[in-house]
Amino acid sequence: MPYTIAVSGKGGTGKTTVVALLLRRLIELGPKPILAVDADPNANLGLALGLPPTQTLSDVREDTLKSSKETIALSKDDLFEMGLYHCLEEGVGFDLITMGRPEGPKCYCYVNSVLKRQVNRLKEKYPVLLVDNEAGMEHLSRLTTHDVDVLLMVAEPTRVGILTAERIRELARSLPINIDRFLLVVNRVRASGLDPKVAEQIKGSGFEPYVTLPRLEAIEQLSEAGEPLTDLVEIPEGIDEILNASSVPGLAATGS
Repeated sequence: MPYTIAVSGKGGTGKTTVVALLLRRLIELGPKPILAVDADPNANLGLALGLPPTQTLSDVREDTLKSSKETIALSKDDLFEMGLYHCLEEGVGFDLITMGRPEGPKCYCYVNSVLKRQVNRLKEKYPVLLVDNEAGMEHLSRLTTHDVDVLLMVAEPTRVGILTAERIRELARSLPINIDRFLLVVNRVRASGLDPKVAEQIKGSGFEPYVTLPRLEAIEQLSEAGEPLTDLVEIPEGIDEILNASSVPGLAATGS
């Protein structure tokens, strides 16, 4: 069973950036290969990694539903297994799967159960699974029947941002998945540090320990130019701290 790190957060918090940086550091320090899953319908992880998807699991799902109405010899399991490997993008030290757009008005119950079964089979080949989620985490409950070892909640350094992280934590607790631990990641913190009121709110919310990541102009410049974050020269302070707090098995010493 892969060690699973899921990352969630409201749009605009830099969640996908955090996922991309964690992936790069995991490749440097941990067991490989890593399976990265973009479970956010906005689907920007591939761009951040310099590996834009050519096909998504949503495409596979729709193609399977269409093919099942035609006269073919393959079962849905066979169709999904073939389609799953077609949408698996291969990077250096990692593979990427993109979930794609949400479901339409059709009935997807059976096809989703087949999809979950096939994805779970695929995941067993990887020591680490890193999942980029939307704030609602709808895809996460459909993606896996396994436990999540760590759920990272990426938040803005504001009182509203921390409140949103609290709501995400409560939503996650209602999912039919066991989440072993929660870790708050406060992103884009100014050089002067957190506002004292925000720090006090974090303390009252029970998000301790937590990790802060600085606002970096180099990241913003790459994002504005549409360049992959793999081109970033220096990993921001705090990424190693996240990995240490996540207790990823087989991780080399970071020195943090």
